[in-house]
Amino acid sequence: MYTADFSQHFVFRLVSLREHHYNDARRGNSCHYIGFLRRGSARIVGEGRELMLREGELFYIPKDFSYESFWRGSPDIVFDSYGFSYFPRPTEAPYPLQRVETDGAVMAALEALAAHRASDCRAIGNLYLLLDAMLPHMKTESTGSAQRTVETAVAYMQECTSLSVPAMARHCGVSESGLYAAFRKVRGCTPVEMWHRIRTARAAELLECTDLSVEEIASRLNFCSASYFRRVFGRVTGMSPRDFRNRSKM
Repeated sequence: MYTADFSQHFVFRLVSLREHHYNDARRGNSCHYIGFLRRGSARIVGEGRELMLREGELFYIPKDFSYESFWRGSPDIVFDSYGFSYFPRPTEAPYPLQRVETDGAVMAALEALAAHRASDCRAIGNLYLLLDAMLPHMKTESTGSAQRTVETAVAYMQECTSLSVPAMARHCGVSESGLYAAFRKVRGCTPVEMWHRIRTARAAELLECTDLSVEEIASRLNFCSASYFRRVFGRVTGMSPRDFRNRSKM
C-alpha cells in the first residue's frame, strides 16, 4: 500500500501556532486523534465535556466528537496531532474525550512516533504501539441508555425504507443531537453511516443472490441514483458493486 493510500486514513503532524488559535469542529472530526501538547495551553469543549490542557499532557479526542478548541501560547503553541480512522475498541465501552496519564512506556512510544511522522508502515506501526501503551491508562464510560437508544434505532432502520433522522429520534424518544451522541458513544459512527451499512448489507445479498443490475438494486433500496449507491457501497465495503459480485462468484 502506498503513502497516498495511508494518508486517507492517517494524519501525522506537528502543529505550530502563534499566541491564540480557535478551531471549530462542531460538525464532528473525521478521525480519532491523539495529541501531545509540547508548548502552550488548550481548552476543548463539546457535548457537555470540558478538557483543560497544559504543556506535557497527552490527550485523546474520539472520532465524530463535536467540539470547539481554544489554544494559547506565549508566544508559540506546539502540539503533536495523530489522526487515525480505525480504533480497535470494544463498542460496549467507548473512550470519551480525556487527558491520558503517561509513563515510561507511553513516552517512549510517543517519541518514537514523533521522530518519524511520514504516512508509512513504520509510522502506523508506531502509532498503534503508542495506542497499546495508552489503553491501560484510558478511561471508558458506560453506554447504558445510549445502548438502548441505538438498539431501538437500528431496529427502526431495519424496518423502514427511507431514512428520516428527526422521525427516528422521535421514535427513540430522544432529541436529534441525543441520537447522534448515542451512536457516537456506542457504535463510533453516525445514524446515517449506520443506515448506509444496513442498506449496503442488503445490497450485498442482492448482488450475491440475484441477477439484478446495479441500477435495479439502487432503485429497490431507494438510493437517489446508481452513482450514489456505488459511492456508498464503495465507502462501506472498499470495493465496487461489480467487483463484489464478481468476487462472490469465484
